[in-house]
Amino acid sequence: MPAAPPYLSLRPLLPWRDMDRPLDWTRVFGRAAELVVELGCGNGELLARRAAAEADRDFVGIDLDWRSVRRALRRLARAGVDNVRLVASRAPLALHRLFAPGALSEIYSAFPCPWPNQRHLGRRLFAGDFLRLCANRLALGAPLWIVSDEASYLDWVQTQVAGSGLELAGRGGAPKLDTKYERKWRGLGLAGFERLELVKRQHPEVPEPEERAMKFHWLDDCRPERLALTEEIGRRITVSFKDFIYDQRSHKGMLRTVAVEDGLKQGFWIEIGRDPDPGRPAWRVRLAPGCGVLPTAGVQRALDLARDAALATRGGRD
Repeated sequence: MPAAPPYLSLRPLLPWRDMDRPLDWTRVFGRAAELVVELGCGNGELLARRAAAEADRDFVGIDLDWRSVRRALRRLARAGVDNVRLVASRAPLALHRLFAPGALSEIYSAFPCPWPNQRHLGRRLFAGDFLRLCANRLALGAPLWIVSDEASYLDWVQTQVAGSGLELAGRGGAPKLDTKYERKWRGLGLAGFERLELVKRQHPEVPEPEERAMKFHWLDDCRPERLALTEEIGRRITVSFKDFIYDQRSHKGMLRTVAVEDGLKQGFWIEIGRDPDPGRPAWRVRLAPGCGVLPTAGVQRALDLARDAALATRGGRD
């Protein structure tokens, strides 16, 4: 018998890239309930504890790091809670794509990375634009709270609040959350934890992200085995073709692609192969089935560049 996977169950993990956005959370959870989001849920310790204690609410944990998500999945399975879902994503992307305005009753983050080095300030999460996005997704009067052991970080967050639709509701000593990070620091004699609480007072408008309909390409002729890997570096979009695997028997090639746009990095495969539909040109260039990418301008640019690369292979002698 194979060993049990380290996450025990994948059931709480949402395949959100393959779902209609924003998500219908009443359908996801099978009920209508208040929706709470934890940003940077880590190993899921606090998330599982809150979900068990607040069974009448539904919780969504967001974390980009797969190791954290895997540990959270294991903890949720052991806790036996079914009112939690996990999203593996960057927080701004998840809030933009998955939640409708006013959908959330609470957002919180326990010990977000303070990025203390001056050159890293741009990586801090709770900048003004992100606070406006949080306010847009929160219901009127709903809280956003942050716990940190870095007072200067909370000072900085307070400077970002103006114009966000949020206002300061309080700041002071934090209750014990009893997370792994907190226990570690308390064990070192560090106990200067503070909680900063903001409340939504106004509803700021935030432009909704555009969902593009991807345009695939059909070609009368190409020679995929001659395909050259290229890279295009632009001001907003960078596309890089990494590898190309071609099977001459099936007349199908897979082009490994990375597209970066406005800080969003997506890796996916583009398929260049014979089109089985006799009513169309012989070759097609499309996203490989199952990629689950966000349909952004960067992905479309990659498809266009792949078409151009395929066109460049036509003609000449073997």
